[in-house]
Amino acid sequence: MHTKFPIQALLQYRKAVCQLAVLLSVCLLGSGACTVIPRSVQEWPPELPPMDYYIEYYRNDPSNHSLQSEAEYLTWVRRFYLGWELYPFGWVDLESDVQGLMGNSIVGTVTEKLRYLGRTISADWARHNTIHSITTSILALWGEVIEAALEEDKADAAIDLITRDVESLINGANKAEDFDPVYYEARLGIYLEELF
Repeated sequence: MHTKFPIQALLQYRKAVCQLAVLLSVCLLGSGACTVIPRSVQEWPPELPPMDYYIEYYRNDPSNHSLQSEAEYLTWVRRFYLGWELYPFGWVDLESDVQGLMGNSIVGTVTEKLRYLGRTISADWARHNTIHSITTSILALWGEVIEAALEEDKADAAIDLITRDVESLINGANKAEDFDPVYYEARLGIYLEELF
C-alpha cells in the first residue's frame, strides 16, 4: 500500500526543530558550549550512496569545515536518506513509494534518476544551515511535487524538472525563493495543496 509523502509531518518536524533550537539555545547560553554527538558513521547503510562520495564532497568544501565536522555532515546525510527520531521519513522511503507506483516499463529509469537526485540534494542539504543552498522548505516542496506528479502519472517529468532546479540552486543560478507551488503547477500541469 502506498503511503503518501507525509508533507504535514515534515512541516510539523520543522516546527519541532525550531522549538528544539530555542530550547537548546536557552540551555546552551548557560553552559557556554555546543556539542553535537553524531551517530557513528562506521556502519554506513548499504542502501545509501557510498560514504566516500560524501567524504570527498565534504573535503572539497572548505567553507563548511569551520561550521560542521565531517562526522556531523555524514550524520545529516544519513538523516536525509533514513530519517531520524524527529522525522522518520527519508529519501529511501520516497524512492520506495515512487517505485511502488510506477509502471514496470519505466521504473528502472526513474529509479536511477531518483538516486542521482537524492545524491545531489543530500550532498548540499547536509551542509551547515548557514551555507547550504537546499533548505528543508524547498525539500518539502519537492516531496509534495513528486507526490502530486505521481497521482497525475507525471513523476518522470517532475523528477527531471526538480533535477534541473537542484542543479541551478547549487550552481548559484537560482535561489530557493525562485521555486514555489505555482512554478511547479504551471510547468507540470499538477495541483499542489496550499501548504507553503
